[in-house]
Amino acid sequence: ACAYRCWQGPPMKGMASQVSPWGYATEVAKMTEAVATAYDLLYQHMTDSQRQSVRRALIEDGIEPLIRNHLTRADAFGQTQSNRPADYPIAAYAGAAGVGALAVLNEEPRAAEWVRLARDFLSSWLHGLGSGEDISTRLGLRRSGASLMLCVA
Repeated sequence: ACAYRCWQGPPMKGMASQVSPWGYATEVAKMTEAVATAYDLLYQHMTDSQRQSVRRALIEDGIEPLIRNHLTRADAFGQTQSNRPADYPIAAYAGAAGVGALAVLNEEPRAAEWVRLARDFLSSWLHGLGSGEDISTRLGLRRSGASLMLCVA
């Protein structure tokens, strides 16, 4: 996975591309979660060179694009954090970025800021959902990144 040119769209050889209204962010989020989980689980068995390669891919192909494209600016539809529809999968993107950042927290100086950004984004978004609704359905908590980052939030 770390050798892919990028974690989105047709360049992912052997991967089926699904284009959502939000572009390829779902693919990036899934890859970020998967690589972060593998990195955490296999860390002790990896060489320094392998760790560096995985960290680079996790940061450049996963965390940074998710944060840049979905957490720190309005999306392509001009929706800001406060006016996105409730079913917008931003929770999954924020969760995936947060999970990725947690995986590199002890090695990447920017990771603490990324974790804070993902946590604060999810906290604010949850607060904006209000109460009395089935929040787990609205957020799509079947997405593991969102579920994990909600624990941090």
